[in-house]
Amino acid sequence: ILTEQQDWAQTDLLAYVVPNRFHPLFGHQVMPIYERFRKNRGHIAFLGYTVLLMGGYGIARARRSVLFWVLAALCLMLLALGPILRFNGHLYPGIPMPYRLIGWLPPIKALRNSDRFNVVLSLPLAVLAGYGVTHFQQDLKRRLPPWWCNRAVAASSAVLAGLVVFEFLSTPLPTIAPLTSPFYQELARDPEDFA
Repeated sequence: ILTEQQDWAQTDLLAYVVPNRFHPLFGHQVMPIYERFRKNRGHIAFLGYTVLLMGGYGIARARRSVLFWVLAALCLMLLALGPILRFNGHLYPGIPMPYRLIGWLPPIKALRNSDRFNVVLSLPLAVLAGYGVTHFQQDLKRRLPPWWCNRAVAASSAVLAGLVVFEFLSTPLPTIAPLTSPFYQELARDPEDFA
């Protein structure tokens, strides 16, 4: 049974490829898409095109040595999708997800929200992207004359890092004013010592 909390705390599959809604260039274009992501539209699950591209390159080139990281990423992504698949704001009850089978287990239940698996998902993706960058730069070194190798590696590092920073850019960063209960002000005026 889908609870209210699970309903809003799951990740929409489309959210993995939709840029951040706070991005200075793309934010306004993707805002209507985020509105369809139900109540969790404020949560950002975007994985990044450069990260996905480099991760895919790492998988293609390293194959067996990255199998653990691929499986870890897939498991975490499937768990973050919640008990029922949601795509573009629509629930697909006919497609049950793995979270439905194991969401009751104490370690997983303690997280309460399936979308929290996205935080951990960034770790295997970072490793896969690292493999991709390493193999990409090794391929550059093999194809270029020796005097260009160091420059090409440095330039590719700068370009890839710049692309990742650009894709995940959030400006201005949204803030929330803290809510202070009047009870605390009243408590501060109390001259007695107590706990």
